[in-house]
Amino acid sequence: MVIRHRFTTLGNAELEARIAGDLERIADVAADRLGERFHALVLGGGYGRGEGGGRRRGDAWEPYNDYDLFVLLEGLPAWRRSSVRSEMAAVGRTLEGDLGLEVELSAVRTEDVSTLPFTMMWCELVGGHHVVRGSSEALRAAPEMSPERLPLFEGIHYLSNRAALILWSLVDDLGADRTWKFIHKAWLAVGAAALIGDGRFRVGYDQRLRVLEDGLPAGLEGIPMLLERYREAAHARQQPAPAPATEVVEERRQEVTQALLVCWRWLEELRVGIHFSDFEHYALFPHLFEEPWSKRPMNVLRHARLLGSDGLRPWFAVAEHPRTRPIRSIPGLLDRRPPSPELARLVGGGSDWPTAARRCLELWRRC
Repeated sequence: MVIRHRFTTLGNAELEARIAGDLERIADVAADRLGERFHALVLGGGYGRGEGGGRRRGDAWEPYNDYDLFVLLEGLPAWRRSSVRSEMAAVGRTLEGDLGLEVELSAVRTEDVSTLPFTMMWCELVGGHHVVRGSSEALRAAPEMSPERLPLFEGIHYLSNRAALILWSLVDDLGADRTWKFIHKAWLAVGAAALIGDGRFRVGYDQRLRVLEDGLPAGLEGIPMLLERYREAAHARQQPAPAPATEVVEERRQEVTQALLVCWRWLEELRVGIHFSDFEHYALFPHLFEEPWSKRPMNVLRHARLLGSDGLRPWFAVAEHPRTRPIRSIPGLLDRRPPSPELARLVGGGSDWPTAARRCLELWRRC
């Protein structure tokens, strides 16, 4: 097999060949399923940028990070978009069992490439990717996306996704190695969010590290270990090591939780210009993520489908996309205290912390 793209910083021949073989297998399955509509399979994430990681288990090298893949389809009617996305997501889940790691397979119509939204996900994909199969110009029509101008909400969205992983590790016993991996993911999010807030975001972990080394943003003095922890997390993503002793993992989890909350509060105050007294105040503050009136009817339906009649309250949440319910709630649940009735109502109920936290995580996964 001729490998024309380097997927990892390690560059180990066995590891590179394993990843290339996995991707060819995924491409075969996607192309077979989609037939003539298949236009290209594009690899994003660390492997797409050539900064992925791997580890040795026994006598063999294996990939450590997930595969973030995008299938581009040509000539797909808009009304079939949702069903094909579901089909590709299901294919990815099937391949996960065969390959032994997460395969995220997203479907995109070629007709939609020119109108991709300016989000962190698309900014990073356009800024660094590898075409596994198909047209080498698959993303040529994508709009210009300057990383330095990413909307501040993208930092909040990234923080919320990684904070959800930390919350998950508090609710369930995920084991030291998985919790350690989540801690590193959270530090990477704190670093990225800090740069988004400072207007200095870059595509790629190593690029972001170099910018952080030039100086941390003003206002984040409450995270003095940010640069050191980001550097450790970037290295661990590329060359992972086993988790340390349980007490060290717990200490680091508490440390990164505090860092997430400090960065979250700082970034939201930049975004909306409001000082929040605490995260209860934040969770219940109206109009934080309000969408245009034209989207209200669809949002009401989405909330009702997720939570039934409970989805129609509180009133300010119904004016927003349902994904903002966990975004509002996660910071206030990280301290493991019983939620207030108002906070619990945001996630569909739960007077005790474990119930409210699990319901919040369920919403996060579904949204």
